Amino acid sequence: MNTHQNIKSIVPEPLTVEGFAPFGKAILRPVQDESMTKAGSHWECWFGVEDLTPGKGTLGIVTTRWTDEAINVMEAHSARELLMPLDKPIIQAVAPPADMDDIHAKPDLSTVRAFILEPGQAIMMEVGTWHYAAIACEGEAIYYFIANRESTDPGGTPNRWIEFGNDQAFVIQRS
Repeated sequence: MNTHQNIKSIVPEPLTVEGFAPFGKAILRPVQDESMTKAGSHWECWFGVEDLTPGKGTLGIVTTRWTDEAINVMEAHSARELLMPLDKPIIQAVAPPADMDDIHAKPDLSTVRAFILEPGQAIMMEVGTWHYAAIACEGEAIYYFIANRESTDPGGTPNRWIEFGNDQAFVIQRS
Protein backbone atom coordinates (compact mmCIF):
# COMPACT_ATOMS: atom_id res chain seq x y z
CA MET A 1 0.00 0.00 0.00
CA ASN A 2 1.37 3.41 -1.02
CA THR A 3 1.47 5.88 1.87
CA HIS A 4 3.21 8.81 0.16
CA GLN A 5 1.19 11.99 -0.36
CA ASN A 6 2.68 13.22 -3.65
CA ILE A 7 2.96 10.32 -6.09
CA LYS A 8 3.79 10.77 -9.76
CA SER A 9 2.77 8.02 -12.17
CA ILE A 10 5.41 7.28 -14.82
CA VAL A 11 4.74 5.39 -18.05
CA PRO A 12 7.85 3.53 -19.29
CA GLU A 13 8.92 4.34 -22.84
CA PRO A 14 10.82 2.26 -25.39
CA LEU A 15 14.59 2.75 -25.23
CA THR A 16 15.91 5.03 -27.98
CA VAL A 17 19.26 6.76 -28.48
CA GLU A 18 17.58 10.17 -28.50
CA GLY A 19 15.30 9.55 -25.51
CA PHE A 20 18.07 8.30 -23.23
CA ALA A 21 20.66 10.93 -24.33
CA PRO A 22 20.14 13.27 -21.31
CA PHE A 23 21.10 10.40 -18.96
CA GLY A 24 23.87 8.64 -20.86
CA LYS A 25 24.06 6.40 -23.90
CA ALA A 26 21.56 3.81 -25.12
CA ILE A 27 23.38 0.83 -26.57
CA LEU A 28 21.09 -0.85 -29.05
CA ARG A 29 21.65 -3.86 -31.23
CA PRO A 30 24.03 -2.72 -33.99
CA VAL A 31 22.90 -2.60 -37.58
CA GLN A 32 24.58 -5.20 -39.81
CA ASP A 33 27.85 -3.83 -41.29
CA GLU A 34 27.57 -0.60 -39.23
CA SER A 35 30.96 -0.09 -37.53
CA MET A 36 31.46 -3.86 -37.27
CA THR A 37 35.02 -4.65 -36.16
CA LYS A 38 35.19 -8.41 -36.85
CA ALA A 39 33.02 -11.15 -38.33
CA GLY A 40 32.99 -14.87 -39.00
CA SER A 41 30.71 -17.17 -40.94
CA HIS A 42 28.08 -17.20 -38.16
CA TRP A 43 28.90 -14.21 -35.96
CA GLU A 44 29.57 -10.48 -36.01
CA CYS A 45 31.45 -8.44 -33.40
CA TRP A 46 31.27 -4.77 -32.51
CA PHE A 47 34.22 -4.20 -30.18
CA GLY A 48 34.87 -0.91 -28.40
CA VAL A 49 31.21 0.14 -28.46
CA GLU A 50 31.59 2.06 -25.18
CA ASP A 51 34.38 2.57 -22.66
CA LEU A 52 33.79 2.33 -18.92
CA THR A 53 35.20 4.84 -16.45
CA PRO A 54 38.76 3.78 -15.57
CA GLY A 55 39.05 2.12 -12.19
CA LYS A 56 38.13 -1.07 -10.46
CA GLY A 57 35.03 -2.02 -12.42
CA THR A 58 33.06 -5.02 -11.29
CA LEU A 59 30.17 -7.08 -12.61
CA GLY A 60 26.97 -7.25 -10.58
CA ILE A 61 23.95 -9.50 -11.12
CA VAL A 62 20.45 -8.51 -10.02
CA THR A 63 17.27 -10.56 -9.85
CA THR A 64 14.32 -8.18 -9.97
CA ARG A 65 10.55 -8.47 -9.91
CA TRP A 66 7.64 -6.32 -11.05
CA THR A 67 6.34 -3.87 -8.42
CA ASP A 68 3.78 -1.11 -8.34
CA GLU A 69 4.98 0.15 -4.96
CA ALA A 70 5.81 3.84 -4.56
CA ILE A 71 9.53 4.61 -4.97
CA ASN A 72 10.81 7.59 -3.01
CA VAL A 73 14.60 7.26 -3.41
CA MET A 74 17.28 7.23 -6.12
CA GLU A 75 21.07 7.04 -6.14
CA ALA A 76 23.81 8.67 -8.23
CA HIS A 77 27.48 7.71 -8.59
CA SER A 78 30.82 9.33 -9.44
CA ALA A 79 31.46 6.81 -12.22
CA ARG A 80 29.55 5.59 -15.26
CA GLU A 81 27.44 2.42 -14.95
CA LEU A 82 26.53 -0.10 -17.67
CA LEU A 83 23.27 -2.01 -17.31
CA MET A 84 21.90 -4.82 -19.51
CA PRO A 85 18.94 -7.19 -19.15
CA LEU A 86 19.80 -10.85 -19.51
CA ASP A 87 16.61 -12.84 -19.93
CA LYS A 88 13.55 -10.54 -19.98
CA PRO A 89 12.75 -6.84 -20.44
CA ILE A 90 13.37 -4.50 -17.50
CA ILE A 91 12.39 -0.92 -16.69
CA GLN A 92 15.08 1.56 -15.65
CA ALA A 93 13.95 4.80 -13.97
CA VAL A 94 16.41 7.71 -14.30
CA ALA A 95 16.68 11.46 -13.72
CA PRO A 96 19.27 13.97 -15.02
CA PRO A 97 22.71 13.92 -13.42
CA ALA A 98 23.42 15.30 -9.97
CA ASP A 99 26.04 17.83 -9.00
CA MET A 100 28.49 15.29 -7.61
CA ASP A 101 30.18 17.94 -5.43
CA ASP A 102 26.94 18.83 -3.62
CA ILE A 103 26.29 16.65 -0.56
CA HIS A 104 22.73 18.07 -0.46
CA ALA A 105 21.90 17.09 -4.07
CA LYS A 106 18.52 15.38 -4.47
CA PRO A 107 16.80 13.81 -7.47
CA ASP A 108 14.02 15.95 -9.00
CA LEU A 109 10.78 13.97 -9.29
CA SER A 110 9.54 16.18 -12.14
CA THR A 111 12.43 14.99 -14.34
CA VAL A 112 12.15 11.22 -13.74
CA ARG A 113 11.68 9.06 -16.83
CA ALA A 114 11.54 5.28 -17.21
CA PHE A 115 12.87 3.23 -20.12
CA ILE A 116 12.15 -0.34 -21.19
CA LEU A 117 15.34 -2.26 -21.96
CA GLU A 118 14.93 -5.43 -24.00
CA PRO A 119 17.47 -8.29 -23.87
CA GLY A 120 20.15 -7.35 -26.40
CA GLN A 121 20.01 -3.66 -25.40
CA ALA A 122 22.05 -1.85 -22.75
CA ILE A 123 22.52 1.59 -21.29
CA MET A 124 25.60 3.42 -20.08
CA MET A 125 24.50 5.86 -17.38
CA GLU A 126 26.66 8.97 -17.20
CA VAL A 127 28.39 10.13 -14.03
CA GLY A 128 25.82 11.49 -11.60
CA THR A 129 22.71 10.10 -13.33
CA TRP A 130 20.06 9.49 -10.69
CA HIS A 131 18.56 6.00 -10.91
CA TYR A 132 16.62 3.38 -9.02
CA ALA A 133 17.23 -0.38 -9.22
CA ALA A 134 15.72 -1.70 -12.47
CA ILE A 135 12.33 -3.41 -12.26
CA ALA A 136 11.10 -6.43 -14.25
CA CYS A 137 8.38 -5.56 -16.77
CA GLU A 138 6.52 -8.59 -15.47
CA GLY A 139 7.30 -11.53 -13.24
CA GLU A 140 11.00 -11.91 -12.50
CA ALA A 141 14.03 -10.89 -14.60
CA ILE A 142 17.81 -10.94 -14.27
CA TYR A 143 20.11 -8.12 -15.31
CA TYR A 144 23.83 -7.47 -15.22
CA PHE A 145 25.52 -4.21 -14.35
CA ILE A 146 29.12 -3.12 -14.50
CA ALA A 147 30.14 -0.35 -12.12
CA ASN A 148 33.22 1.08 -10.49
CA ARG A 149 33.61 -0.50 -7.07
CA GLU A 150 35.14 2.74 -5.71
CA SER A 151 32.36 5.03 -6.98
CA THR A 152 30.89 7.51 -4.51
CA ASP A 153 27.60 9.38 -4.33
CA PRO A 154 26.98 13.17 -4.23
CA GLY A 155 29.39 14.94 -1.90
CA GLY A 156 31.71 11.92 -1.89
CA THR A 157 29.51 9.80 0.38
CA PRO A 158 29.47 6.08 -0.50
CA ASN A 159 26.28 4.05 -1.06
CA ARG A 160 23.50 6.49 -0.20
CA TRP A 161 19.91 6.28 -1.38
CA ILE A 162 18.58 9.85 -1.50
CA GLU A 163 14.90 10.69 -0.93
CA PHE A 164 13.10 13.10 -3.26
CA GLY A 165 11.90 15.15 -0.29
CA ASN A 166 8.47 16.67 0.41
CA ASP A 167 7.03 13.15 0.77
CA GLN A 168 7.31 12.66 -3.02
CA ALA A 169 7.48 9.32 -4.83
CA PHE A 170 6.75 7.72 -8.19
CA VAL A 171 5.14 4.49 -9.36
CA ILE A 172 5.73 2.67 -12.63
CA GLN A 173 2.63 2.04 -14.73
CA ARG A 174 2.24 -1.08 -16.78
CA SER A 175 2.19 -0.24 -20.49
